[in-house]
Amino acid sequence: MKKRMLSPRVIICNCLLWLNWGFKLCDDVRLKLAVGPYVAVGIGGRTHAYVSSSKYNIDEETGVGQYEYRNDYYRFGTFKGKTVNEEFGFEASPRLDWGGTASVGIAVKRISFTIGYDLAWGKYNKEQNDLRIRNHMVSFISGYTF
Repeated sequence: MKKRMLSPRVIICNCLLWLNWGFKLCDDVRLKLAVGPYVAVGIGGRTHAYVSSSKYNIDEETGVGQYEYRNDYYRFGTFKGKTVNEEFGFEASPRLDWGGTASVGIAVKRISFTIGYDLAWGKYNKEQNDLRIRNHMVSFISGYTF
């Protein structure tokens, strides 16, 4: 039995191409909408992995069983992956990510508040078809226009 805890730290460069719309709601209030694709490229990063495993061993002479516990720590480049042995390893994360982004916001005079959502369309590996595994990001932005 193995339990894994991964802690990736990734540095990315994100490029957006947005289509923006602005609607005047009243004198000093505007509604802002934006939608478009994004492309992100991984520049660097490190992954820290903690692996806890247990194995039940039976002594052939006495017939008594005993658990053997093991805790391991691995640190490796996020985009390189890590092979521990023939049975166990960590897949490398792809450098390129792409998807769609949308946001809605409101601007009151010079102050604005925006909520955005990004959804990755790219896959981490060939067998991945589940949308829940892909990157999702929600952003909350507040700003002041000078």
